[in-house]
Amino acid sequence: MNLDQALDEIYRSWLRVQPRVKGKWDRETRNPEIITGIARELGLLPDPARVLKVTGSKGKGTTARFAADLVAQAKPGARVALFVSPHEVEQRDRIRLAGQAIPEDAFCETVARLAPFVRDHEDRLPSDQYISPVGYFLLVALDWFKRGHADWFILECGRGARWDEVGALPARGSIVTSILFEHADKLGPTLQNIADDKFSVLETSGFVVASEQAAATVPAHRPRIESAPVAAGGDATPAWIAACRQLARIGAERLLDLAPGALASMTPRLASASFGEGCIGKTPFIFEAAINAVSLDPAWLATLGARKPAILACLSDDKDRAPLLDMLNTLGPVREIELTGQHDYLHFTAARRAGAIRLDVNDAAGLRDLIRQASGLVYLVGTQSFIRLVHRAQILEDACSA
Repeated sequence: MNLDQALDEIYRSWLRVQPRVKGKWDRETRNPEIITGIARELGLLPDPARVLKVTGSKGKGTTARFAADLVAQAKPGARVALFVSPHEVEQRDRIRLAGQAIPEDAFCETVARLAPFVRDHEDRLPSDQYISPVGYFLLVALDWFKRGHADWFILECGRGARWDEVGALPARGSIVTSILFEHADKLGPTLQNIADDKFSVLETSGFVVASEQAAATVPAHRPRIESAPVAAGGDATPAWIAACRQLARIGAERLLDLAPGALASMTPRLASASFGEGCIGKTPFIFEAAINAVSLDPAWLATLGARKPAILACLSDDKDRAPLLDMLNTLGPVREIELTGQHDYLHFTAARRAGAIRLDVNDAAGLRDLIRQASGLVYLVGTQSFIRLVHRAQILEDACSA
């Protein structure tokens, strides 16, 4: 089995039912107990005392990366496992052990070995239910982590928690970063539905740390939640990055049974996959994954606006496009990007009508050229698929410059 065949196997169940699950909730179409059951049968479930889960609407991947690095710093020589969703640049990088992505040959071999167990369950599913790709990736990760003798496990949930395979795993503790009106078509229809879904980690975790904003969405459960103090951003980073660092520190301390503040002097070394900066030629850029206007930091945006950036925004129809554009237009003129290609679940009808630049989802060279055309700072903001393309454009630039 090669890499393309392995990925086809992981996405096969989802692609089979995709037309039939449109408009349905995750609670109708997903059963996380299938994957966790296979993992239990094969002896792959990690010791819950060594597991920290991360969920939320924004910042969960960043928080998971920060927490994994803090644990690695606090426990020199320990093998820290990190599972994130979605991937940063390519599919294997969502599975990391001791900082390294699972090798391609090991990934393919693992998928081939696990496929018969997964297919046996899939063959018995109703026609409108499926094995989620996130769950399949998790199963591969748990197998790899066991063979690699992982000591600590930092696991990021998918879009939800109650109907998500990571969310179903028993854990020492969990972190909830934020609750926003995102993925309402699968977790909703209300903000309260989304909050209840993500805070279901209370049922599988010994402790739960959450931002003040997230905790406020579930007042009935607040006595069981450790709320993190509000974090302030700065000129270099928005407040949500500071909040991720703080949540990661508290979660790591609780996981390792350290005194509060024991890791306060440590700064996570791993960069966020959703926020950062780079340079194409002589053109500097800042990127941020954002699909909801309330997830942006107005104070940081004001600082950014003083630098008069050129703005490239990629916002699909199902995202918070209009309010986001209203905020971005206060910084300067916005050019929209319409991603084309294999993303049949992302639609850019509104952006196309507004004259968006069409760019293939794999066209790193095209995005690199767009950035180069700017005369000053470029701010790139939008979906994770777009931010992934930003990473690829930077990798391409670095390779050409080497």
